[in-house]
Amino acid sequence: MNRTIDQPRPLPGAWRQSLFEETMHLDALILLPGPAEDETSPPWLTPIQGRTLLEDTVWNLSRHGIRRLFLAAGSGGADLTAHLGNLFPDVNFVDLAVDGLSAALDATKGRITKSFVLADGRALFDCNYLGLELLRKEHCAAAVVALPTSTPSHPVLLGDGGIPSIFGEGAPGPVAMDSGLCVLERDAVVDDAPETVTALLRKLSSTGRLQGVVLQGFHLDMRLPGDLATAEKQLAQWRVKPAVFLDRDGVLNEDHGYVHTPEDFAWITNAPLAVKALNDSGVLVIVLTNQSGVARGYFTEDEFREFTGWIDAQLAEHGAHVDATYHCPHHPEHGEPPYRATCDCRKPLPGLIDQAVAQWSIALNKSTLIGDSDRDLEAAAARDIPALRFEGGDLLNFVRKHDLA
Repeated sequence: MNRTIDQPRPLPGAWRQSLFEETMHLDALILLPGPAEDETSPPWLTPIQGRTLLEDTVWNLSRHGIRRLFLAAGSGGADLTAHLGNLFPDVNFVDLAVDGLSAALDATKGRITKSFVLADGRALFDCNYLGLELLRKEHCAAAVVALPTSTPSHPVLLGDGGIPSIFGEGAPGPVAMDSGLCVLERDAVVDDAPETVTALLRKLSSTGRLQGVVLQGFHLDMRLPGDLATAEKQLAQWRVKPAVFLDRDGVLNEDHGYVHTPEDFAWITNAPLAVKALNDSGVLVIVLTNQSGVARGYFTEDEFREFTGWIDAQLAEHGAHVDATYHCPHHPEHGEPPYRATCDCRKPLPGLIDQAVAQWSIALNKSTLIGDSDRDLEAAAARDIPALRFEGGDLLNFVRKHDLA
């Protein structure tokens, strides 16, 4: 549906100001012990096919929209912070210059004021971090610990309501293991924090304030004895991910024509839950959208990007995220150069897919595109990607019907 707009409309200032103040926001605290006496470099800081486990952890946190990371790595923190800052310029790294949980929590008083991800830098668990925070809120818990279904090392016995009744070694009949990852409410650990994460979680569990959830997902634990060859193989497989490519207007939101403000925006039924389900399944979620409203002068690219940030913030409230949004601002007939142009990114051409492939390690043969028009499906066909036509209705039911989540 097209709509005539005579003049560009400025985006309302109120939602701009409250974009990150009123929506779900997570920081992360990464605990990193130094090398053992017989180690020159610990395994989690040893490059594996060009990237360390810590770098993989930071990458995974940042794609969930977690952009402020506190490092508790003792005397090595300054060098690590500088190194990671060069690799991830969009992430704000803070060197706490301490090691250990108790000292790290003390150093973040007044700096981390809301919930945060607490991660052991020696382990990687790829799960939906925003979904963990949503679960914590729903259960009014002080913390949610993510438990992978793999061979237990630090076993956990889940009690009623998913609350770990025992945390740490010696749990009878373990059903899951400690992943080295949890989401904590900051106010729950203000004073008298134990020295170890296990002790903290055991303390919260004893008061009924700990929620545990068993999740499917890639888990690599370098706290355990093992060889780097096995880790290398596992990481190589995990780093190449399937993607679900989504058109925006008509798939995620109702297409009213040149939608670019919150007032004009309406979700397709259960679209945020569909995105969360895809996140939970471990695939990349990438939006590909033609936005000729830029060329036509209805809104600017900066306004489009701010509006995309608003959409991302709304998704976060549902425990969901989009890994990346690629847009084409051009039109071959409307507007003025450089936006009036014949380009390779306007669907049905596959340029937006090519942009995504250039920036992400995507297993195209295991990926899917969902669109509502012939041009979406033609773009997918140009890169031999299976495509599904969405003709309206419930998007969550649609992705489940096609076994995408």
